Amino acid sequence: MLAIILTNLRRRLTRTLLTAAGIAVGVATIVALLSFTQGLRESAAGFVHLGGSELGVFQANVSDPTTSVLPESTVSRLKGLPEVADATPLLLIVEGVKRDPAAVVFGARPGDFFARQLVLVEGARAGGGRSQALVGDRLASQLGLAPGATLAVRGDPYRVAGVYHSGILFEDSGAVLDLAEAQRLMGRYGEETNVIVSLTPGARADAAGRAIERALPGTQAITTAQQALRAGANGTLISKAILVIVAIAIIVGVIGVANTMAMAIAAPSSGC
Repeated sequence: MLAIILTNLRRRLTRTLLTAAGIAVGVATIVALLSFTQGLRESAAGFVHLGGSELGVFQANVSDPTTSVLPESTVSRLKGLPEVADATPLLLIVEGVKRDPAAVVFGARPGDFFARQLVLVEGARAGGGRSQALVGDRLASQLGLAPGATLAVRGDPYRVAGVYHSGILFEDSGAVLDLAEAQRLMGRYGEETNVIVSLTPGARADAAGRAIERALPGTQAITTAQQALRAGANGTLISKAILVIVAIAIIVGVIGVANTMAMAIAAPSSGC
C-alpha cells in the first residue's frame, strides 16, 4: 500500500507539490493568526503584572485603563488594607516618545518596588533628577540609545542614565521617569494612572481585588490578562477582535486545505 502511494505521488509530482503547498498555507494561516491573538493575551498579562505585582488598581469604568486617574491618597488607603503588603503609584505616559509612539513612559518613585525590580544592564540608576531617564533594553535597541544619549518625551529632553531589563514587554519597550517629573510633564500634579499592588503571603489576587473594590469605591482591581482585555470599551473591542480572528483563522485554514484536497482528488488521473 505504501509503495502504491509513493508511486502515485512521484508520478504526479507537480500536483503533489501544489497540494502540499496549499495545505502548508492553510496551516500557516491558522498558526499565524492564533499566534497574534496569543501575543495580545501575553501583552495584557504584562500590563497586569507591571513591576512583578499581583494586581493593578485603576479608575473604574474608563474607556481605556491607560486613561485612568486616581488621587495620590489611593496609595496610603491601599497600604492600610490587610491583604496589601506594598503599593506603588505609576503615571503612564502613552505616545510620549515621538520616535516610537508605542512606547509607554512610566512615572515611578525611585525607591518603590517597581523601580527596584528593574535590572540595570548598562549605566546607572537615575538619581531622581528631572533631566534623567531609564530606558528599557528593547526600546534602547530599537532607537539606538545608550547611557549618555538623549530621549525626548513629549518634546522635553532627558539624559539616559541607564538601560534596564525586567522581562515584562511593556516595561522593556518603554522608559521610566521620576513620578514627580512625569506629573509635571503631564500637568497632573497629585495624580496617578494606577497603583500596582504586592500582596501579603497567602492572599489570593481575586479575593484581594474584590476587597480593594469594596474598600475603595470607584476603582477596579485587574488581576488577570482576561480582565485587562475586557477593561473598558477598548478592551471589549479587543476581546471581540480575538474571537473574530480565531474564527477567521479556522475558516480560512479549513477552506484552504479543503479546496486544495478537492482539487487534488478531482484532478484527472492523467494529470501532471
